[in-house]
Amino acid sequence: MGEEKKEEKAVSRRKYLGAVGGLAAAAVVGWGLAGYLASRPPAPGVVKTITETKTVTATPAVTTPTKKYAGLTLKVPFPEGWGSWAPGIAMVHEFEEETGMKVDYHFLPWAENGSKQLLEITNRTGAYDLNTVGAEEWPMFLPHLIGLNSRIEEHWGSLNAFMSDVFPKLQEPLIYEGEHRGVPIHANTMFLIYRKDLFEDPKNQKKFEEQYGRELQPPKTFQELDEVATFFNDPPRLYGITAEQHKWILFSTLITLFYDAGFELLDKDLRPTMKYDDEARETMIEILKWHQDAYQKKKYINIDSLKFLDGEILDFFTAGNAAMALYIWMDFWGGVPGYHAPEVRKRIGKVEAIPLPTIKPDGVHNGGVGSWWIHGIPKDSKHPDAAWEYIKWAISEKVQIACAAGQFPPYKSICEKALKLNMPHAPDVPLIPKDVFEVFTKAKNLYYCYSANKMVIEVSMEPLTKAQDIFEACLLGMMTPEKAIDEYTKALEETLKAAGYYRK
Repeated sequence: MGEEKKEEKAVSRRKYLGAVGGLAAAAVVGWGLAGYLASRPPAPGVVKTITETKTVTATPAVTTPTKKYAGLTLKVPFPEGWGSWAPGIAMVHEFEEETGMKVDYHFLPWAENGSKQLLEITNRTGAYDLNTVGAEEWPMFLPHLIGLNSRIEEHWGSLNAFMSDVFPKLQEPLIYEGEHRGVPIHANTMFLIYRKDLFEDPKNQKKFEEQYGRELQPPKTFQELDEVATFFNDPPRLYGITAEQHKWILFSTLITLFYDAGFELLDKDLRPTMKYDDEARETMIEILKWHQDAYQKKKYINIDSLKFLDGEILDFFTAGNAAMALYIWMDFWGGVPGYHAPEVRKRIGKVEAIPLPTIKPDGVHNGGVGSWWIHGIPKDSKHPDAAWEYIKWAISEKVQIACAAGQFPPYKSICEKALKLNMPHAPDVPLIPKDVFEVFTKAKNLYYCYSANKMVIEVSMEPLTKAQDIFEACLLGMMTPEKAIDEYTKALEETLKAAGYYRK
């Protein structure tokens, strides 16, 4: 590879988190979406991919030139209060000591993270040496980022080795004009959690079997979820379900079920499938109707969850107010505070995680929508080589394992190791829920049309903003599922038509 590699010893999460637990505990009230809660910014214009994992024989090692960059300051923009990355940032002094450079983090409010960086990169100001953006943002960055193929080949040995180590469905959209324009640093997805003590209580098991004629088990489909939620529902003492469905991320929660059912947002002609594919339309109607009924008729989801982000749902669920919680992200799963803090265990017992139920009764997962954050190097970076050294450090096994309590390492080789670890503060809980991870390996990017092999960035613009209002109104009972779909697909089609996608 032309570079002397420095051998790294495996980091012990127990030892490491014990050392930086104070910082992590303070900053882990952050996101992948939790960052919103930490900084309380104004509403963002786009949905998170949040937000926001590959197969090689060996994990690429970090290479750090000996003091080659002494005296250099690297300007790195980063979302403010990102809890899952707090352990990594706490370790950056090691990178600085090894390379001689200083890392100057520019922490940006979540609502401004993408727009601020985009403003600088499109005006070629050279304000930043690399970029840190999520899946809903980076489509607009791709033309302004340098190609990384040669650097990837040097580090991984070949592009094929790199693509076999990442999750290709999420990395493919980053190929622009034949070049990879970004390298992933964070991956994430949504799942369901539940209180194990309630499901294993003999009285509950007996009563449930008498009522429904089957064993009480964590739900695999939304039909089963309806029965289990109805069984446990006893508001205000206990809701069957709570959910993280603030309008900022509501579209993501609904569309991930749509993708997991085997559909995409656009067909090969870039037309909305919810309009032109009868099965896709009926599936989305079913998704919306289930949620609308859950809030308005059956009332087993607390209505205020339509305002919940990571922090609010954490507080509500860990206070013992719900039997299950939908649309949980990794950010709080293994962090401290989180669902496995000792005081939480005393209050509500052990919390388990499973994949989101499927809307189709067969229980087959096709993969939902995945969060995929990247570092890229802008064409106007003053220090592109130093930026690449930082990127290699950020994706190293040591750093990625340290951050794994709040995210999936976006590399299969590292995930394979993380899957064997348990949480330091909850040794009986896996660091990464294996079944959730298996579903994530099939996840896709919302803004890339796979059937047309084309990035459609307009999906993340005005149609997304309108979708937030339209689908919130639907769940509030102010609009039928059919009308909500018609309103959204109309906005989507008009936007794509104006952008010239339908010209012959």
